[in-house]
Amino acid sequence: MRTLLKETSDWLRVDSHGQPIGVDRKRAIVHGFVIAQEGPFKSEGRGEFDGESLRTIVKLTRSAPNGLKSRFTHPDLSSDGLGKFLGRVKNPRLDTIGVRESDGQLKVNRVEVVRGDLHIDATALKTPPEGGRPLGDYVMALAESDPDALSSSLVLQVDEAWRLDRHGHPQRDADGNELPPLWRPTRLHASDVVDTGDAVDGFLSVAGLPDAAVRRGAEILDRQFGNADAATIRARCNSYLDRYINRRFGSGDSEYDPARDAEKALMRRRLAEITADPLPQQYDPARGSMALFDETLTGWCVVWNKMGEGHVANQLFAPGAFDASLATGCNIIALVDHDWEQIIGSTYAGNLRVWPDHYGLAYRLTPRDNPAGRRAVAATQSGEFQGASAGYDVQYERKNAMWAGVYWDSIIRQADLYEISVLPIGAYPQATCTIARDELVGA
Repeated sequence: MRTLLKETSDWLRVDSHGQPIGVDRKRAIVHGFVIAQEGPFKSEGRGEFDGESLRTIVKLTRSAPNGLKSRFTHPDLSSDGLGKFLGRVKNPRLDTIGVRESDGQLKVNRVEVVRGDLHIDATALKTPPEGGRPLGDYVMALAESDPDALSSSLVLQVDEAWRLDRHGHPQRDADGNELPPLWRPTRLHASDVVDTGDAVDGFLSVAGLPDAAVRRGAEILDRQFGNADAATIRARCNSYLDRYINRRFGSGDSEYDPARDAEKALMRRRLAEITADPLPQQYDPARGSMALFDETLTGWCVVWNKMGEGHVANQLFAPGAFDASLATGCNIIALVDHDWEQIIGSTYAGNLRVWPDHYGLAYRLTPRDNPAGRRAVAATQSGEFQGASAGYDVQYERKNAMWAGVYWDSIIRQADLYEISVLPIGAYPQATCTIARDELVGA
């Protein structure tokens, strides 16, 4: 007896693991839809999945007892998603798909993806509470007629892994743009059917929707506050909102700080003085002579990826944070304990060098032979001075962000350096001041 083949197939194709891809109407299953895809997301700079990320997604999906939940679009700001439930995603597996380059040529097996089977729940095949066509039936019909007209979007929690070169600086692409962080999934909540997903090309988030920023904000708040009570969340959010408005529109008279403004004015005046006259041409008892100490102080005034103390207890400097500032060749002043009355050197004078290395922002300083310089050398020799610090203006920072698996209040990515100081101990205990015996590596 011969078996007759049907004129049309129930399957779109078979993946590399021999499993079907397409719609099985009889069993109400959408086989092989793409859950996640290797490569950067559509939202520029937001993040990227690599092979390790995809394998973790497969593992986390398999660990869901009944499969990963799936809904018809994400819950919005006025709905928790009740009545949008589609079913469960099961049988996750890795596959590869072809990508079409700009020249129109199809290159196969270039991009790795995670596929899964969406098992439509019986409730999604019934008329929804608000009426209209059953959502499960609609999704299967659209997947049959035009699978590129719908997409998927993961709802997940992640750690961000920033890619650094051998010097500890952020890696960049061929155009000089900083590579986005790699997303390391830690928990999956759902894989929802949407119009356009951020991390897949066809059938991770909804950057194209009008409320995308609000959704991202809610995601950040969930991670930041965890199980905090309503009063705590409200107080901290209101405090942040006040600081944001002050920073953007001006602080107003109520935030005026005369001491702070006077300190900045003095700093700028001292900068102007030493820039115009790096070293005195004649002896001045107040400033000292052109003679320099034989002793040289060295260490790091800033360290990368370290937690500080006090007001910087949850703030870190990312590698390369001062690269742009140093490239301008601006004058950097050396002080004793951030005191602008005690200037002991500068880069323009030639007795201070500052450079980044694998550990932080290194310096090498031969102090002036003036009262402040003599104090700095004597205090370092006696062990009173063991630390160093820096004065800087933050140009770009990431607030409430993850670095190396830890959430930080502030990650400083770019700052302008204007002074370094030697002192007993700085806000970052790992920043040091010692008497130089040998040139630092990389100097």
